Amino acid sequence: MSIQDSLKNINFKDRVLACPAMGKTTRFQLVDEFGSGQPYAGLAFEVTDSEDLKYKGFLNTNGTGEVKNHCAGAIALTFNTA
Repeated sequence: MSIQDSLKNINFKDRVLACPAMGKTTRFQLVDEFGSGQPYAGLAFEVTDSEDLKYKGFLNTNGTGEVKNHCAGAIALTFNTA
């Protein structure tokens, strides 16, 4: 099973949060996996938060993405090249 298939099977609805509070911010950066540190600028991403709400965006020129005002708890980050 590929990582993408595994991510599709994640169901955050089965998890109970102590408080599904909004207002959380998450930042992340994607760089070249071969060690040169080159950013993946402009790549589209989608984040799914613990309440199954979806947020879309693009990495900036430094390869950094940010999701503001999402629910507390785990998030799933996916990149789509199609």
